[in-house]
Amino acid sequence: TENTPENENLELESVQKPEDSSEELAGKKEKNEDFLAYFKDLIKDLAIILLVVVFIRTFFVTPFQISGHSMDESFSDKEYILVDLLSYRISDPARWDAVVFIPNIKNGVKKYFIKRVIWLPGETIKFEWWEVYIKQKWKEDSIKLNEPYLSETNKWKTDIPIFVLWKKEFEIPEWSYFVMWDNRTNSSDSRSCFTYTCTWDWLSHFIKKSDISWRVFLSIWYFSIFDQVWVIPTQIKFWSLSWEVKPRFFNIPNKWNYDEIK
Repeated sequence: TENTPENENLELESVQKPEDSSEELAGKKEKNEDFLAYFKDLIKDLAIILLVVVFIRTFFVTPFQISGHSMDESFSDKEYILVDLLSYRISDPARWDAVVFIPNIKNGVKKYFIKRVIWLPGETIKFEWWEVYIKQKWKEDSIKLNEPYLSETNKWKTDIPIFVLWKKEFEIPEWSYFVMWDNRTNSSDSRSCFTYTCTWDWLSHFIKKSDISWRVFLSIWYFSIFDQVWVIPTQIKFWSLSWEVKPRFFNIPNKWNYDEIK
């Protein structure tokens, strides 16, 4: 065939096509290598973050959500808190610590309770006229506790259940603690053996240090995305964003100094 200008252009294009495709392949290969390198770095970073989170949650702090109104108004229902896993491995619970524990009530259910430590090992507790008294082991007289942290609903309303009215005083054994809720009028705590009866021999008013899992030290919040609002009289349901419990962080009632027993 004759070499016309059109044929020459076709020959040039046919020669150049392999060069263009090889450059495209090289570019795609480079992009794939960059993506694989990025993906490997991402997986490595996520693995490191996961290990750090697992390590912190295992040995230092872990989140916990409160269920119920037993600690009203110090802590609220559905409130998220952070609990300290380390403190009680190196020290003993202190008076007025808010603690999370599993009571030894042998019902086959491991249920976490949140309570406040009021009395320490070796002390004697006395309930009288809706007031709380304490006798420390190195003192002779009982001292009435001042508890301004209680809500107006619970002030001067701390008594023991009717089924243990015969026992107004309790002497706390060594390595044991007597705990109560802040919502004194509507709770089951050491006063009622954490149930609604104290008649069984294996029930106890006290918890041991080994029963205590964590110490409350930080309040996060509870943010409800699916808050249901009903409009009357049309009864139309809406969804709205709302704070159920606002964040308080370290500004929570987890410590109290009883001046009367110093």
